[in-house]
Amino acid sequence: MIIKSFLVIGILLIMLCSLVSALTVSSLYGKSEANVLQMYPGESKDIILTVESSDEDGDLNLKAEIIEGSVIVSLINGPEYSLLAGENIVSNLRVEIPEDATLGTEYTMKVHYSKISEEAVEGGGSVILSLSTTKTINVLVIEKTTETPEGISTTWIILGIILIVAVIAVIYFISKSKKASVPAK
Repeated sequence: MIIKSFLVIGILLIMLCSLVSALTVSSLYGKSEANVLQMYPGESKDIILTVESSDEDGDLNLKAEIIEGSVIVSLINGPEYSLLAGENIVSNLRVEIPEDATLGTEYTMKVHYSKISEEAVEGGGSVILSLSTTKTINVLVIEKTTETPEGISTTWIILGIILIVAVIAVIYFISKSKKASVPAK
């Protein structure tokens, strides 16, 4: 009896090992200090999140939900997506910082992606293990900077030098040709 129990548990463990699935979300921005999204008060920016799954997961229907930071972020497309096996989808978000935001304020936004199970859609009552993942992005409010060009750009300096060299060359060749055309006495 004990041997059969171990055998059944062993077979179940082997079967579960092959059910490893992954749902990942990638973005230029994140929660680490190097990847913080920096925006100024009143700014609006659209950002892209890429969602992908492993080939083993098959085709998936996903639902996106903003679970934190809904004050500053909204879904542009979605909230439901169809993800084909081995491919990825783009989820677009719009981040809008309020005009009255204090400099140095750090907002946290979290977007949760989860598989919509067919059984849940059909009203099944069983507990279903499902794929899901959450992407966290920190947003830091910074002072608006204006980039004004200072002085003459390098391009204009180079063009000026080329023009001066060309004028000197023309004067040199004109004076040399006049000397050559004057008859010797």
